[in-house]
Amino acid sequence: MSTSENQDHTPQQPGNQPYPDTDGQPSQQAAAETVSYSAADYSHELGAASDATGAQTTEYAQGTGYYHGQSYPQGTGYYQSQEYLETQGYPQQGYPQTYPQPGYQQGYGQGIGYAHQPETAYGSQWPGYPQGMPPQGSNSNSKLPWVVFAILVILLVIGIATLVLMLLGIRDQTATSSQSATANPAPTAAPEPTTAPTPTVTALAAVATGDAWGYINTSGEVIIPPTKYERSWHFSEGWAPVYRAEGWTFVNLEGRELKVPIYSDVWQFSYGAAPVQIGGVKWGLIDTEGSYIVEPTYDEMKEGGDGLFPARIGEKWGLVDFNGQTVIDFTYDGMKPPKDGIVGVRQGNAWGYLSLGSREFIFTPQAEDVWRFGDDRGPVRIDGKWGFIDKSGKLVIQAEYDDVWDFNEGLAPVKLGEVWGYIDASGKQVIEPKYQTADVFSGGLAPVQTVDLWGYIDTTGKMVIPPQYLEARPFKATS
Repeated sequence: MSTSENQDHTPQQPGNQPYPDTDGQPSQQAAAETVSYSAADYSHELGAASDATGAQTTEYAQGTGYYHGQSYPQGTGYYQSQEYLETQGYPQQGYPQTYPQPGYQQGYGQGIGYAHQPETAYGSQWPGYPQGMPPQGSNSNSKLPWVVFAILVILLVIGIATLVLMLLGIRDQTATSSQSATANPAPTAAPEPTTAPTPTVTALAAVATGDAWGYINTSGEVIIPPTKYERSWHFSEGWAPVYRAEGWTFVNLEGRELKVPIYSDVWQFSYGAAPVQIGGVKWGLIDTEGSYIVEPTYDEMKEGGDGLFPARIGEKWGLVDFNGQTVIDFTYDGMKPPKDGIVGVRQGNAWGYLSLGSREFIFTPQAEDVWRFGDDRGPVRIDGKWGFIDKSGKLVIQAEYDDVWDFNEGLAPVKLGEVWGYIDASGKQVIEPKYQTADVFSGGLAPVQTVDLWGYIDTTGKMVIPPQYLEARPFKATS
């Protein structure tokens, strides 16, 4: 091969240039073809080897080398020659015999090319190897995990000791605080003033004592004292009709009156609307603010139910809703308050029950009187006696009572002779007739009159609020 004079490359020494080896063994071909060379094969002018073998030379001279006496191109060096194998890191041919086989096996590492053990002076024992390079498996590296482990143990001990000291400090502080509190007890705070519990007002009943009406709850506690109202009805949707000398108005649970004109007559609220009469002439509907929903238009109105109100124009009755829309045309001669989707109507002198869903009669007009449905039972008067029909129009409780009210909470007041008692939906007597007057159950209680005063009984007939009122009405939910 020819020598090139215009390239300049620093000589590559074994200690600076790695010789990667794929299997950690020298090439057999390199060992077989390596021979000793004479001094004539070296260019002393460019840094020839000091002996014929080249084993103890600094490295090959820049730009020259030995490969069977042929010069390498200048600047290439043996590691860049075409004979150099990149996968092994040394010439395929030309590996000097003077690099002892044991030294190669022990000193060559993967990709390093020289000894790794500093205690083995390859540089002096084996010519051509550098000295002092740390081996891959040296004792200095093998000690590193033990050093890390020792540091971790020390940190763990310090952490445990710190935690113990903190706990001891908290205990001492607690003990000190306890002793201080014992020695200097804090002054006892003055007890909060006790107040009477607020009475339950989920349901109220209107009662009269003396000349005035007020309201009580189901425990008999007075919620609104009977002071200024001459008459009153039950609460509905937060308001109750009350009467004083000037006329009717509405009062809420706080005793505040609705700021409206004084009415000549009123009924309770239902679905946010209440019938009111102005000047004893026309009726209309107002909302809970006192504003008119329907201006006074009707000649008469009655208590509503399920948001529907019987109303009369001229001689005929119809049914309007809480917006004043006509639900049943004004074609009937009389009408009762609707309930449970059924309304009692009169045609001529006979009463029957009309379904609000189908607009058909479930009980054709044939009774002397009716009232309103409750618990799937409708009162009817036939031949001067009262009984009850179901929603199919069948008479399920025989007409044998002198008077009745509607069913509510499973019981109905019935009158036999001059006294009142209660029956269930099958017609069975539950509370024997013994009261001068009785009304429906609501909230588990019913007002009854014994001799001259009214009290309240439960569904077993036990008197739970003793007779003490001149008049009393059923309990009704306040909302």
